[in-house]
Amino acid sequence: MQPALLISTKGTQINTFAIDSSRNPIATPITNSIKLLYVELPVLALFRFDVSSSLRFYGGLGPYLGVGLGGRISSSYVPLGEREIVFGSGGVGSNSFRRFDYGVSGAAGIEWHRLIMGVTYGYGLADLGSALAKSYHRPVGLSVGFWLSRRSSNGGSETR
Repeated sequence: MQPALLISTKGTQINTFAIDSSRNPIATPITNSIKLLYVELPVLALFRFDVSSSLRFYGGLGPYLGVGLGGRISSSYVPLGEREIVFGSGGVGSNSFRRFDYGVSGAAGIEWHRLIMGVTYGYGLADLGSALAKSYHRPVGLSVGFWLSRRSSNGGSETR
């Protein structure tokens, strides 16, 4: 089992058009950007497969819980402008997002000596809401790390 406590940013960019029949051209492009900040607790069941004494593959799956800390919405459409994220019911038309997120996380990667390289994917199950109707987190992450100290299978520290 591998629990973690992560601070992560999530977001999206949505390109739309404003329709105004009194203007020429009728459609004006609008760019909307949503950036959210979350604290997350994933708990993965990891499996490792030794290829050699210095190389092994790993993979894992498990649930995650997330809590929204804040964020910003910005729009090129002047009446909307830029504003802080509001957490609330997340209902359509409420212009708020649900604070709590949950879902399933998966991870895969390699460990070579003390270097770790991996990829993660989160499949959000909570409809976060807002005026966007249904919206879910589906983040992909890349990670590179370095073990400062490693434990051997007998419980002692490995020396290399």
